[in-house]
Amino acid sequence: MTVIVQEVYTAFKEAGVSEESARSAAEALTGYGDRFHDVEREMDRRFNEVGQRFNEMEREMDRRFNQVDQRFHEVDQRFNAIEREMDRRFNDTDKQIMEVKGTQRLLQWMLGFNLALSVAVLFLLLRAGI
Repeated sequence: MTVIVQEVYTAFKEAGVSEESARSAAEALTGYGDRFHDVEREMDRRFNEVGQRFNEMEREMDRRFNQVDQRFHEVDQRFNAIEREMDRRFNDTDKQIMEVKGTQRLLQWMLGFNLALSVAVLFLLLRAGI
């Protein structure tokens, strides 16, 4: 008998249990100890298995998140290209608008000068009595 079984056997004997009953009870408890050890080993095995599954899931999630990050990076590059093209077009449009404004200002001055010259000629004609 092992030490634990001997202690249980001795405790039963001191409690007044018959020798045969004390021995069978101690041996039965030995079986329970072995069963608990087997259960503990099985639980350790299953916990390790679950841990491995979690590690696999973590790796898979990391892989998928990296794929999503790569897709976002590609989309960001496309948006940046579109933004640069829009900036270029807006700058071109701004230049064209400035050219039109410059031409408009020149035409206003030409019209004003023409109007002033026409009024001056009309005034001279009216003054001369024609």
